[in-house]
Amino acid sequence: MNLEELLRTAVDDGVRSVPPGLADGAIRRAKRQRRTTRIAVAGGVAAFGLAAAAIAVVDPTEIRTDAPPAGGTDGTVVDLAHLDAGPPPEIAWYADGALHHGTESTPFDLETDYPVIIRLPDGYLVWESVPGPDSADHTATIWLVPDDGERVELGSGDLTPPVVSAAGDIAAWGVRNDDWVLDEEAREQGVTSSIVVVDLTTGEVAHRLDEAPSPSASPKGFVREDRVVFEAAANTAWGAYVWEFDGEVTLLRADTGVDAVSQGTGLVRLAASPPMTLDLEAGTTLVPEADPGWPVYSPGGRYVATITRPGTTLGTGTGRDQLVIRDAYSGEEVVRLDTEAPESLPVWENETGLVFGAYQDGATAALVRCTVDGECELATEPQVLDDDPDTFDIPYRTSNW
Repeated sequence: MNLEELLRTAVDDGVRSVPPGLADGAIRRAKRQRRTTRIAVAGGVAAFGLAAAAIAVVDPTEIRTDAPPAGGTDGTVVDLAHLDAGPPPEIAWYADGALHHGTESTPFDLETDYPVIIRLPDGYLVWESVPGPDSADHTATIWLVPDDGERVELGSGDLTPPVVSAAGDIAAWGVRNDDWVLDEEAREQGVTSSIVVVDLTTGEVAHRLDEAPSPSASPKGFVREDRVVFEAAANTAWGAYVWEFDGEVTLLRADTGVDAVSQGTGLVRLAASPPMTLDLEAGTTLVPEADPGWPVYSPGGRYVATITRPGTTLGTGTGRDQLVIRDAYSGEEVVRLDTEAPESLPVWENETGLVFGAYQDGATAALVRCTVDGECELATEPQVLDDDPDTFDIPYRTSNW
């Protein structure tokens, strides 16, 4: 078995919440292009208030039918050569050795091509994972980077990518045990991990869950400032959970992962078949039309966007992908945009517009801004890709996970 086959098996089989074929897409794109500008955008924070109502018990048999209406738009081709130039993106992005937000930049040397970068009110939260001698041995570091560039290390070790509250003042991530081993004995023993919630104004741990029901519990999002949805994987307690900081952990559904969390409304998309959305505030379950891929909710929860390839597994074969925006409640299609090899995790700038990385003829790349009306423009100037066959990167963890 060669390196590509090992990577394909490890990625496609080792992480249940990632659609099969991720490794194929990574290998295919990595062979084709070496980026001179990293299109690394992830998890922009918007200050949208969360509902104050308590989370209700979810009844899976109660299907919500009062979804708001949504319009539809036929597919449109995104062509970098024919897009007008717009302002720089108001999200976190990385290029030329610096973290960017709008017209502002902060110098920062990354040690990985696939970081997680989250914009905070006055800076950035950066997660980067560097592989060790063993292919399964990775050391992740989480940095708090104020706009003045003086970085502060918040944690290092076997850490999952962080999630940040809507207000941008607290973050949560998973910490695996030092003696964690992914094998049958560990599963039978019910080995646990921890989840920490850190106050980003002080750098101190504000809350800690030391008995998360999994050796690899991973927070997926804040449904409220005091509650985190997390996914427990790799043992008999696999499932989706919500943790209230007073200590209560509630199972939302067993034997499934978490695709996405809407911080504005409490919507939680489960990786069930078919995909299922829990409305934790209303205590109802939605089964809207969905697309294969990684869904991303708009800040207020009105829309959900997914990069997908209709009729095939995302990231496999040849052809073009599509950005699909749907009404988050009804699943009705709002707009569908055809684009070459887009980055698989778009980032919303606001309630009606988002930014994603797009490519042109395998030779240039740029960040593109599109709206729910189907209008698109360049958010950065297209950059020529360096096609060096001797230097390409196979991601182990990316900002899409």
